[in-house]
Amino acid sequence: MKKIIHKFTAFIVVFIYIIGVFVFGEAHPFSMLTMYGSFPDYSYVFFFTDDKNKIIKSSELNAITSNLGHMYATVCEKNKFKYGHGMESDSVLHEVGHQMLNIIKINNSKLKHNKKVKLNRMYFYYEGKMIKCKKQEMYETVFN
Repeated sequence: MKKIIHKFTAFIVVFIYIIGVFVFGEAHPFSMLTMYGSFPDYSYVFFFTDDKNKIIKSSELNAITSNLGHMYATVCEKNKFKYGHGMESDSVLHEVGHQMLNIIKINNSKLKHNKKVKLNRMYFYYEGKMIKCKKQEMYETVFN
């Protein structure tokens, strides 16, 4: 009897899922496609350095490293800049870096550093059978 109830419950769940697909369309969790069916062939890594190019821990600036990628995408989308695959021009990188460091400055209004902070980006990409890397300085400012 328990096996029958268990199978019937599974049937009900599948039925509700199928109804959800028709009602909500291609929206998670009702998507017919896997969420991570493919991965991009590039990656961006953001980090901070001082005026002597020594790395500054993001925690010293009240920044979470993993959030910098999301912040980058948000600033690009807000300004309608095309981004990804290293297509950004130096002027776009400069402007995005400026806006990102302004956001980080706001989160550090109580910290007094009086030192230069540079926002850098490492662009990793796949070319042929090699992974290549390009370091780019985005913007520099003084935290005070």
